[in-house]
This record gives sequence, C-alpha cells and structure tokens, in this order.
Amino acid sequence: MRRLIQDGDSVYMIDEACMKKKEEQERLKEMQWQRQREKKVKQISDRKQM
Repeated sequence: MRRLIQDGDSVYMIDEACMKKKEEQERLKEMQWQRQREKKVKQISDRKQM
C-alpha cells in the first residue's frame, strides 16, 4: 500500500513499509535520546550528593 504525502506544492508517494521503517527509526531515536537525558540527570544528581 502507498501513501500520498503533500508538502507545500509537492506531492510524494511513499510505500507503507517505508513509512513504518521511518516511524520505527524515529521511535528508536527518541528512546535513545531519553536514555541519554536520564543518564545525564543521574550524573548531575550524583555530583550534587558528593
């Protein structure tokens, strides 16, 4: 199945599998960002306790 994506004056046709792959990559990137943020917060917290 394909999807039409309208971007301003342009229209793109994207395969559904491609969309799912892109969404999965974005979700994994967000999860990685959150883990890094939690790690930094923990490091800051540990420094304050010293």
